[in-house]
Amino acid sequence: YIDWSVTDILTGQPGAPTWDRVDVIQPVLFTTMTALATLWQHHGLTPDAIIGHSQGEIAAAYTAGALTLQDAARITTLRSKALLPLTGHGTMISVLAPPEKIQEIANPDHWNTRIWIAAHNAPNTTTITGDTQAITHLTQQLSHHRIMRWQLPGVDFAGHSGHIDQLHDQLQEILAPITPQKPTTP
Repeated sequence: YIDWSVTDILTGQPGAPTWDRVDVIQPVLFTTMTALATLWQHHGLTPDAIIGHSQGEIAAAYTAGALTLQDAARITTLRSKALLPLTGHGTMISVLAPPEKIQEIANPDHWNTRIWIAAHNAPNTTTITGDTQAITHLTQQLSHHRIMRWQLPGVDFAGHSGHIDQLHDQLQEILAPITPQKPTTP
């Protein structure tokens, strides 16, 4: 599904695509995650359960046996290519605060219309996603309240947000040929 080499990217070969493209980084991350899981299993490390978040869910489903490598690669690469039209219209930040605190600070008109929770990673760490302008405004508010936050490098789209809704039909088409299987690992 790609016309470039993951190895070339990992080894920094001249002419290889750059990491800052969603259609490059996501297949590279998938390849790295699945390669590591395969290596660990080869050396006898067998997990009792497998979990993943976002892109990691696809690698987890493959590693758990719920997807074939072909299906997992299809989902990863074609989904990441589908995201390309969304680039340049959003961003994501990691905030050292629980979602409730961020919601108190955020413009209420922006919540779940221009700003969304992408992930609640720990009791006091939340990833926020949304329109670039709304996130910039929120960042200023967080700064005013002395709450640490940082922009996720290389992310120029609002993943895990209402922005993704416009890809519904395209994602349905991408996923149509996929046949999940009963996992061998929960």
